[in-house]
Amino acid sequence: TMIHPPMGLAYIAAVLEKNKIPVKILDANALNLSAEEVAKEASAWDADIVGVSILTPAHNFAVEVARRLPPSVISVAGGAHATAIPEILIKEGFSTAVRGEGEETCLDLALGKNLAEILGISFRQSNEIKHNHDQEPLDPNNLPLPARHLLINNGANKPYFSGITQEFPWAVVTSSRGCPYNCYYCNKLTFGRKIRYRSPENFMQEIDFLVEKYKVKEIDIADDCFNFDIERAKKIFDLLALRPYKIHLRFSNGIRADKIDEEFLKKAKKAGCNYMAIGVESGSQEILNKSPKGETLADIRKAAMMIKKAGIPVTGFFMIGLIGDTKET
Repeated sequence: TMIHPPMGLAYIAAVLEKNKIPVKILDANALNLSAEEVAKEASAWDADIVGVSILTPAHNFAVEVARRLPPSVISVAGGAHATAIPEILIKEGFSTAVRGEGEETCLDLALGKNLAEILGISFRQSNEIKHNHDQEPLDPNNLPLPARHLLINNGANKPYFSGITQEFPWAVVTSSRGCPYNCYYCNKLTFGRKIRYRSPENFMQEIDFLVEKYKVKEIDIADDCFNFDIERAKKIFDLLALRPYKIHLRFSNGIRADKIDEEFLKKAKKAGCNYMAIGVESGSQEILNKSPKGETLADIRKAAMMIKKAGIPVTGFFMIGLIGDTKET
């Protein structure tokens, strides 16, 4: 029901371009390519390294791509799935797996550094798979803006869309990385539990660029925990409200129900917010406690009513089949 632009690849590409390394992005998902077509395209580019960002449902597809590449090509698995099970992906065909954030690690690979010295990778050495130490969490303020120009339609128009996209061109943007909570069903491996913020000013540089360069009318904020620091979130709303342009602001990745107040919502509305989602997950407090999300049903009900009262459409995310779930729960 939706096709999101691969922003992780766009960030990695931006770092490579900044270091004068030629790079291309092939969005096999949006183009509905077969593994054979992906491998052929990479070979036609005469690529030295082919990196594949993998979510778990694409495991078999990704391995098939790696197996079809010429032996001279370094195949690199990345993304949430590679962070979770690098050893399996290497055993099944990849040369290397990047764990966690890929920007600095992929740059080291592209620069041809000794594999033993590159943080955040797993690789085969003789008949053994080595796991180097993790890369230190990156400061997102030090990263260049993602290389949207390498995506289809600059990653700001169809075929990319979210389930609730209303205006085109649109853009997916993140203002922070990481989440400090313990929800067992969530992938925290890629960005980790240490939350790292872009400053409101740094974040607004990207919004201004998107409006000026691509005429973006809608911003979809994809943070895992945008409103953990509620005062920082309010500052972003204030800066947006002061801009001469007006854009739609949407939180389709969800916000914390226990981290809002009336001032937050008032400022969000003034900044152009016309959609908020809340991670509800379950109507049973017992199941929520097992998650452990750290919220109560009272928190969630109160937040939904507050958001609705502020004049912002609100929806909830629900998960069926959490640990302990029965038909009754």
